[in-house]
Amino acid sequence: MFKAIKNIFIFSIILFAAFLLLLPLWVQVWHTNVWTIIIISFSLVVAFILPVVWGVLQGTNRFGQLGINNSVEMVAKLAVAIILVLAGTGIYGVLVAIPLSLIVAFFAGLIPLKDIIRVKAKSFSFEKTIMRYSLSAFIIFFLFISLYSIDIIMARYFFSPIDAGLYSAISVIGKVVLFGSAGLTRAMFSEVTEKHEKQKTERSRKESRKILFRALGFLATISGIILFLSFIFPEVIINLVVGNKYIAATPLLKYMVLAMTFLSFSSLIIFYNLSIDWHKKTTARILSAALFLQIAFLILFHGSVEQFVKVILGANIGLFLALLITIKR
Repeated sequence: MFKAIKNIFIFSIILFAAFLLLLPLWVQVWHTNVWTIIIISFSLVVAFILPVVWGVLQGTNRFGQLGINNSVEMVAKLAVAIILVLAGTGIYGVLVAIPLSLIVAFFAGLIPLKDIIRVKAKSFSFEKTIMRYSLSAFIIFFLFISLYSIDIIMARYFFSPIDAGLYSAISVIGKVVLFGSAGLTRAMFSEVTEKHEKQKTERSRKESRKILFRALGFLATISGIILFLSFIFPEVIINLVVGNKYIAATPLLKYMVLAMTFLSFSSLIIFYNLSIDWHKKTTARILSAALFLQIAFLILFHGSVEQFVKVILGANIGLFLALLITIKR
């Protein structure tokens, strides 16, 4: 296990160093704060390490511990984001919550693996399996994190500081919705993984789909309530989460909440595919195409913050519909 962690850690450091070397270019191209680029780059690097723990927990059939670890990552992300946002850090609080939660989950995941950590590398039979799983998971996480991060950078590039601030404000609220749904995603991930690993039959796959659809239904109910509140009390929500200086963004809140709802649906399907080792290549291709198209449409259509938000909404709906194909195949 140490060998896998060591190899991935070295690769992560090299990747992060490459991001830092290109930092002046990113700042110049995107016209954004240096710390925004550094935090996002670090998040993508850390996202490569956590799947090692998940892969070992899954490979040793420790599904209960896998579920706990997923919950730890979710709770840490949501808690840190809320605390930092309420402390006045704005979008930086949401961004910092991503790598911190991944680091917390990684070290928490090592606790139930003490017996395996002591095992010599040559007797660890599924080293290559973990590496393959980690690489697949990293690529998918990289693309997904990019999907809900790149819009912040592009908003800072295209808009004035005032308009970029308005977009960042509703984006913060949207990210809270997205991170809040992660608990359901993680619970489904561990349940589906356990069921599939123990049986690996067509019947188990059908049962796994039922779990997915139940999770989608539950998420739709919760999201529907939040969306209803964003229609009825948008001023209250904005004032409570980011402050009354962003009250001008009130008309856009419902669109952002709806956009993050569809992205949450997509997150469920992505984790479902990872949990049963199903259509990972197709999932990665869909995410790659979605990221490319989102960037392209944001470049073409950014006449106003409202248009920008609606492009994000359309892109997230398209991603969800495309990912539905992977369930039926």
